[in-house]
Amino acid sequence: MTTLYTTTTQHINQKMDIEFHYYVTYLVYIKAGFNKNEAEIIAYASQYVDDNTAQAYVKSRGSGAIVYRSMITQTYDITLPKSIMHQIYIAFHFIPGFSSQSHSTDMHRKDGKKHHMMTVAGSVPSRILMYSALQSGDLYWIGIATHAFLDTWAHQNFTGTMDDFNGFSDIKSIVIPNIGHADAMSAPDELCRKWCDPRLKNPKIDNNKRFLEAAFSLFSILFEVKKPNISKQNLILEWEIIEQDLITIDLLHNLFKAQSYRYQQVN
Repeated sequence: MTTLYTTTTQHINQKMDIEFHYYVTYLVYIKAGFNKNEAEIIAYASQYVDDNTAQAYVKSRGSGAIVYRSMITQTYDITLPKSIMHQIYIAFHFIPGFSSQSHSTDMHRKDGKKHHMMTVAGSVPSRILMYSALQSGDLYWIGIATHAFLDTWAHQNFTGTMDDFNGFSDIKSIVIPNIGHADAMSAPDELCRKWCDPRLKNPKIDNNKRFLEAAFSLFSILFEVKKPNISKQNLILEWEIIEQDLITIDLLHNLFKAQSYRYQQVN
């Protein structure tokens, strides 16, 4: 019998933002009718898409040959070959949307450009992915699909490719590779963050607005699958309760940040 062992490389000690991909995801699935165990697995799988930055190798003890190599689903290493970064970002974080869907007012660029690989909030491909995962019943697949689906709101107007389309036309665009939202740094992913995308005609972005829309869209899909015979009016009523919970989370988050800032100023 062949004996196998594993090694890991490319580990990156990176603080992950789990507020939305784990905690909000868990809350939405619970409210949609999933049980505690199901919601925990789904939320774990959703967050693990960002945490999975270390590649595992399985080798044969006898020959030393690699017989299995795991796939990473997130990387912050911009020195990786473009083909690897594209494989990771496009599949898990920047699902391409149909350019014909680019009708939202905050998608109108100053230069009028569109891109066939541009991420569109709640795009048709991302919804197909969600429905396929839910139909499979595989909780881990559902979690992974949920991550990619929700990222279409955070990462809208960017592509998972190395492309000038992503650039902000400032010093960062010259220094930082134009892949994903690298020029915007972590701003698109941060709960309660307000920031500017200078490429857009309406550059002011409110992440709270985007993330609430993302949570509602996810809840609507889950509600449709779990409670197909309940009216849209009941959907709205149940969502309003969840929305208040999420707004409370946002308020607590902002309060914590303010207290942390004051503590740093005093000390």
